[in-house]
Amino acid sequence: MADYQVTYITKSNPAASHEDITHIGNPVQGWKMTQDEAIRLIDSKLHEFYVVDANNVTSSLGVVREAGRSPYLRAHIDGEWNDVLLSL
Repeated sequence: MADYQVTYITKSNPAASHEDITHIGNPVQGWKMTQDEAIRLIDSKLHEFYVVDANNVTSSLGVVREAGRSPYLRAHIDGEWNDVLLSL
C-alpha cells in the first residue's frame, strides 16, 4: 500500500464544499486523479491519502457516505472529520 500526500484540490465551484471536489493531486510527486478514482483506491485499500496542515498535523482522507448523496472525500484525524482538505 502506498501513501500519497494531497497538496491541492480542484472543485467544480470554488465557493462549494467537499461534495464539489473533482480532483486531488500533488505536482511535486507528479500525480493528479479524480475524486471518484481516489474513492475507489481508498475503498480497495490499495492506497491511502493524507493532508498536512499549516501546523504540520497530518489528517487522513476518508470517504463520507450520506444517504441520498454521492460519496465524497474528507479529511479526518482521531475519528473526527475536519475541513483541512478545503484549505488547499
